[in-house]
Amino acid sequence: MKKKKTFNILSIDGGGIRGAFVAQMLYKISELTKSNLSKEFDLFIGTSTGSIIAASLAQHISPIKIVKMYKETSSTIFARKHSFTPIFLEKALRSPYDDLKFKIILKKVLSKVRIKDVHKNLIVVSTNLTDGMPYIFKSFDVNGLNCYLYEAIAASCAAPTFFDPIKLENKLLADGGIFANNPSLLAYTSALNDFHIEPQNIRILSIGCGYLNNCYEESKHWGLVNGWKVRILTDFVASLQSESNNVLLEKLLLKDNLLRLNFPNINNIASDDFNAVNDLIDIANNCFNAEKKNILNFFNNM
Repeated sequence: MKKKKTFNILSIDGGGIRGAFVAQMLYKISELTKSNLSKEFDLFIGTSTGSIIAASLAQHISPIKIVKMYKETSSTIFARKHSFTPIFLEKALRSPYDDLKFKIILKKVLSKVRIKDVHKNLIVVSTNLTDGMPYIFKSFDVNGLNCYLYEAIAASCAAPTFFDPIKLENKLLADGGIFANNPSLLAYTSALNDFHIEPQNIRILSIGCGYLNNCYEESKHWGLVNGWKVRILTDFVASLQSESNNVLLEKLLLKDNLLRLNFPNINNIASDDFNAVNDLIDIANNCFNAEKKNILNFFNNM
């Protein structure tokens, strides 16, 4: 059998409900290429919502089932806790969403498997609030924390002002997007250091969850609420980090070894807007049609 020359990575950004865009893109890609994406990649990596998709593929869950999951569970995941607090004050006082409900859904989707029992190479990105450092779950790291897969995903998705942090052993873990909303650079360094792959043989399909531009205008007042618009600010910082990582990665990889798929989030679809799932699927279909030639070229060289 001919030895495989390239090391293929699927990297998926964080973005909450906008992960529905990624799921639909992957479904369309699998149909176009007539391939089993779970077998096409040597490493899966994801941050926050991206970790859900990466872990699902690593567990051989098909893209169409992942799309269905976003459609059927998003309204439950982003159902606000019962509270007498006015909505505009809620996030100032507590996390509005129930991580227990979220964990139950993740456990149902991913089953009760420990991260070291995942047979595919998988990286899940989170942030350790205890020591102010990244915490990276790796299915292939024998020395790492061997928690349940759904617990690692819940930690990666524990976005500030959305969910409470997750306590695992002596670690208080939160959203990986605080550290690396676009985890593709982390994937690149893992390929070099963990798998000893030559840089010219690393190929990355990197999929984003929407980027922001034109979201600010000149204002007389630049308070957190009126000028900076706190919700847009957090999404803008995550978007900027994602795109900055992609610019750096373009300098490190051969031109044909990186394909970045993303869309302009011109309507500022919020991370928790579960009513936008069908719109995100439509956006993915349009993006797929525009990128079809590039997608085929990337897969033909895998």
